[in-house]
Amino acid sequence: MTVLDGLLGGGRSLMAGPWGNPGWSRADCALTAYLAYLPIFFADIDLSPWPAVQATIAATQARPAHQRALGSC
Repeated sequence: MTVLDGLLGGGRSLMAGPWGNPGWSRADCALTAYLAYLPIFFADIDLSPWPAVQATIAATQARPAHQRALGSC
């Protein structure tokens, strides 16, 4: 999680990186979707040591497509 937090803190696409499209990738979509499930299925996990992970989860949950698919989970 520490490595992932560092990557997310850079504000760049996680999986595309410098080798691919600098925008949002399918891999980014999959990864952020999995991260967004953490507070739903593992509510007892303290994510405070990883603020960029927390911010990514919040941003994912704020996306209209996420809200349409999952509602207010």
